[in-house]
Amino acid sequence: MSTGTYTSHKRWALAVDIGGTKVAAAAFGEDGKQLTPIARRPLPPGGGERAWHATEQAVAEVLQAMGTGPVAIGVSVAAVVDHETGTVIWAPNLPGWQGFPLASRLADRFGSRVRLDLDGHLAVLGEAWLGAGRGTANVAMMVVGTGIGGGVLVDGRLVRGAAGLAGTFGWMAGGPVGAEPYPGWQEKCRQVGWLESLAAGPAILARARHLAARAKPPGAATSPGKTGGDGGPVGSGL
Repeated sequence: MSTGTYTSHKRWALAVDIGGTKVAAAAFGEDGKQLTPIARRPLPPGGGERAWHATEQAVAEVLQAMGTGPVAIGVSVAAVVDHETGTVIWAPNLPGWQGFPLASRLADRFGSRVRLDLDGHLAVLGEAWLGAGRGTANVAMMVVGTGIGGGVLVDGRLVRGAAGLAGTFGWMAGGPVGAEPYPGWQEKCRQVGWLESLAAGPAILARARHLAARAKPPGAATSPGKTGGDGGPVGSGL
């Protein structure tokens, strides 16, 4: 993106989404319309400061394209956060970010007001404003990616819950699942939660690889994507 390409918009906000594998940022006008292409950066292994630098780069790219400062920076993160202080409290898919003062780091670096919140909570607010929940007072949504999140609105108000975990469906407790779905599942369940350990993207891939390894003939390569028209044993297991 070239410098100052979108300077005709005097009031705009910078939105940042930090997921389990990447960070994305873009500028938006007061009507919610996207003003710039999305700046994306992969999150390097290990998280912490390296993940911070990826976030910093994505934000800087959008600021360069706009040529002016935003009214505010809004940050959606796949973690339990203190939305008042802007600190990451618990982030099972973002290693090294527990206790990370993300909002203050962004504010100090870019000189803008910053608000930080759980990604599922911001997602349901967005759907209620401009998406599938527009005009509806009661909305529930689920987001499935590296993890499983979501949010709930009741009578037009965001439900946070006593610990700020309302809508985090992936971290809900569940019952027995019979045979272990894939090697290491019990430890994964303790790390990220019951439903997330079964149905999020990495869990589906782990299950597919496990089933493919069990189904393949001796000496054959494991390829969970090649299962035949009906999905074969891998598709049936998933």
